[in-house]
Amino acid sequence: MLCLQEMFTRLFHEEANDEELAAIVRSIDWGRVHWELTEMSGIVLRHVRVDRGYQLALDDARDHAVCYGIVDEREEVETHWREANSRIGAPAAVSADLLGGGGSGYELLIGFTRSGSLLGMLDRQEVKEMQKHLVWIGRELRK
Repeated sequence: MLCLQEMFTRLFHEEANDEELAAIVRSIDWGRVHWELTEMSGIVLRHVRVDRGYQLALDDARDHAVCYGIVDEREEVETHWREANSRIGAPAAVSADLLGGGGSGYELLIGFTRSGSLLGMLDRQEVKEMQKHLVWIGRELRK
């Protein structure tokens, strides 16, 4: 699978005019990316990097979740949180090696508020650190 439809739509259509995201998107050779739905613990998710331009969105969602828990006007979102203690949709990140500078770890591309909400619930200790959460990870396609 080279590119998931949701990611393609978000990265190349919905967010295409966002200059900060566009700079990240242009820096990746998308023909080399393989997407995999992966489970990650809350401990690992705390270390996923976020571009500075999106840090405020993540921090706002995190602060809101810490203060109020998960509050969403969509009933299916709140129901999912109550039942699964996790997000209804998996965010997407890419392996740091795809960004050219080397290094390790992951860079979040999609799902800043979802991830912030999860971090807030981890901070509130309503979600256990070791619990697994789904994340789409883009890695370099190996030959």
